Amino acid sequence: GANCWIYPYSDATNGGSVLFTAQDMRIATNAGFNADAKGFYPAGPGNSGINRGGAAYGGRGGQSGGTTYGSSNAPVLPGSTGGAQSAPTGGGRGGGVVRISATRRVTVDGTITANGIADGGDSGGGAGGSVYIRCLTFAGAASGVIRAKGGDAGAVVNAGGGGGGRIAIWRTRHMWSGSLTYPASVSPGQYGVPAADPGTIVWGWTTETGSIFVAH
Repeated sequence: GANCWIYPYSDATNGGSVLFTAQDMRIATNAGFNADAKGFYPAGPGNSGINRGGAAYGGRGGQSGGTTYGSSNAPVLPGSTGGAQSAPTGGGRGGGVVRISATRRVTVDGTITANGIADGGDSGGGAGGSVYIRCLTFAGAASGVIRAKGGDAGAVVNAGGGGGGRIAIWRTRHMWSGSLTYPASVSPGQYGVPAADPGTIVWGWTTETGSIFVAH
């Protein structure tokens, strides 16, 4: 409902995340799922190590950042944490996972967000997380927004931004007029260091299945 939010956290070590199942799900305007900064910590498989590099997930992190991992078609892992100045941990935290499976309809009039964040200091940004939706009908108004953006780089010469996350939406019927803050909207490199790479987006089509009953 309006002004109501769900905050799904992933396991910080193994990346295990919640699966939300429903027959029909509607996310109202000014409401939704917020998995920002709820991913791997203090590192993750896309961590860049000791160089202030941005973390990776769907896209490589900036400034010689971490390497990509996971599946583009079925993204179920969270984003990793960016690198710090003198330790592989301590950078911006990666985005978590919003995973929804509905037997009929998912309506997104509100917001689904799984962004990585900056650490507020001199370290690399966290990678964007995952948004993975499977349903028959995917619908929603123009107010609907889905995001999986990498976190900004720290404000130092050689810090890198976090790579983009992964978004995959599988449906049989498409009736959505909202907008994706596409994973390409990762932060640029600061002071001319290499920028982070975009993540991935998959719009998949499923086949409606059912049962046939024959009467004699």
